[in-house]
Amino acid sequence: MTIKESKKQVWLYVASRLWFAVGFVSILPALFSFLIFDAPGSNKILPTLLLSWSVKAFPFIGIGSSLGIRFLKDHVLAVYLSLLPLVNVILFLAALYWLDVSCGGSFNCQP
Repeated sequence: MTIKESKKQVWLYVASRLWFAVGFVSILPALFSFLIFDAPGSNKILPTLLLSWSVKAFPFIGIGSSLGIRFLKDHVLAVYLSLLPLVNVILFLAALYWLDVSCGGSFNCQP
């Protein structure tokens, strides 16, 4: 094993532990994500749906990505899998921005 491969393995180990911890901690916000639909009419607006589903999916994606990184033998696929939770974070931020721009930050705007 070369030094480059060992550094990659250390990086994947750290990423695996990090995504597991973040995924585990994000279970609590996912349990309360149904409160996004407390405002009347908020279940018909696409930004609130995207926001809710990105919060609900993050624990599964974070923990699943962590376990996938640990058990994959192919390092290239493991690197791509370690970047998968970032897609969920980007979707969450995009939904927040979309909600802020189109509805003024309110969950019950009319389309």
